[in-house]
Amino acid sequence: MPKANPKKTSRYSQYYRRAKERAITETVKDRAPLYYGLAFTGVVVAIVVVVLALTLPDLLKLKAQLGDKVDINYIGTYAINGTVFDSGTLYEQVIGSNSLLDYFDQQLVGMVPGVKKTFVIPAEYAYTEPSHHLYGYDLRFEVTITKLTRDGKVEYPKPTS
Repeated sequence: MPKANPKKTSRYSQYYRRAKERAITETVKDRAPLYYGLAFTGVVVAIVVVVLALTLPDLLKLKAQLGDKVDINYIGTYAINGTVFDSGTLYEQVIGSNSLLDYFDQQLVGMVPGVKKTFVIPAEYAYTEPSHHLYGYDLRFEVTITKLTRDGKVEYPKPTS
């Protein structure tokens, strides 16, 4: 088969062929920074995971149990529209002593101190007296345990001395 006469090939086809070759080589060159960036990100993530794995187990082992005394920061809102009905701090609350709503107590058991937890108390488990102003509403609480005392010893936050 005879070779194509280079003079007869159009300028457009030559331009298209060269542009295609350039795009292939430039694509390969452009990917190098991406690969280096992904490798760097992977190393950083691995370091963070190792640091967290070494430091967090002590904190994650500590969970609230029945009978613990806790200080609690909370924000109570209506689940339907998010309007705040109450917020504040409860001091020296004993988990399981029936001083709080039963469902609220159940949510505190197993909670990690210092970590915020959000939960909704359905209306049938909240206030059951029709005369109470929160009767019949689903209630959302954001709760953080700020202090945990077990057997008379402060477990969280750890004493500094």
